[in-house]
Parts: sequence; C-alpha cells; structure tokens
Amino acid sequence: MIVAIFTLIGTALGVLGTVGAQLVGAHKQDIRSRREELRQACVDFAAALARLRELGILLIAPRADSDPQGWNSIRESHLAARTHYERLRLTSSSRDVQEAGRRALRYAFGIILQAGGKPPRDDERERGPLSLLNDSLIELYAAVRRELGLPRPDEVYREPDEWLIPYKEPTIAESAELANIDRPISTQEP
Repeated sequence: MIVAIFTLIGTALGVLGTVGAQLVGAHKQDIRSRREELRQACVDFAAALARLRELGILLIAPRADSDPQGWNSIRESHLAARTHYERLRLTSSSRDVQEAGRRALRYAFGIILQAGGKPPRDDERERGPLSLLNDSLIELYAAVRRELGLPRPDEVYREPDEWLIPYKEPTIAESAELANIDRPISTQEP
C-alpha cells in the first residue's frame, strides 16, 4: 500500500512538472509572439507614415491640388497609417508607445493640411509638422524599443531638420551646370 501511495505521488509530481514546463514554455512563446506582433505593427505604422511624409514633401511646394494623384496617394497613406496605429494600440501594453504613435499621426495629418495649402496648427507654427513628425517617430521608436526590452532603447538616430526640407528640382540651367561640374577645364584657348 505504501509503495502504491509513493508511486501515485511520484506520478502526480511528474505530471505536474510536465504541465508546469508546458505552461512556462507556452508563456514564453506568447511573449515572443506579442513582441513580434508589436514589432510588425510598429514597422507597418512607421512605413505608412514615412510614405506619407515623402508624399507630403513632394506636394508641399506645388500644393496638393495641383496633383490629384498625389493627393489620393497621400490620403491613402494616411488611412493606412491610421489603420496601423489602431493595430499598434491593440498590441502595445505601453502608454508611451500609444501616445507617441498618436502624436506622429497628428503631425502626419498636419503635413496633409500643409500640402493642401492650410496654415499650420498652433502647436506646429514654430517648427512645422514635418519636424514634429520626425520627433514623434523618434519617441515612438524609443518607446517600442523599451517595450521590446532592447538594449539602449533611447539611442535612435534622428535626421537633422535641414534634411527634411522639401526637395526642389533643379532648373534646366542648373541641371546643365551640374552636368559640367566633373568635366576638366581646358587650359587651351581655341
């Protein structure tokens, strides 16, 4: 009888150990899955905002109403960013991630307004929505990196503001001048 009791206790401990190991393994897998989901949501959100930012830069100078296809593209990018932001909110457990993402979305919309010829909103007057979007993305990346447990999460490279200015296509004369820059200067007169 005593042998049967010890056998039963040994079996129960073995089963509990196996079940416990399975639960720990499932918990670790769940954490890995949540981290990957968060990482992918952030990547998709940031990609949509980057596309919107680049379209905005192209449209700000000539104004969005001069390029209907550009306007459609920028609105599609904003819709995609909004969708990815909602996914980010669902997958992130960090309020900092959610707030930084929402600020980025706000300033991305500011770029759309500016491309449409509207004046900047009060909080965008000093630096403009483009610089503020870049700041918000840096805050978002750092917050996501903190939530993912990455080392040195706040060390995210920030592009200088002067790199964010709208691109200006060179005139025909400027293009010709640029084409001649690498040619050797002739010292012989004709």
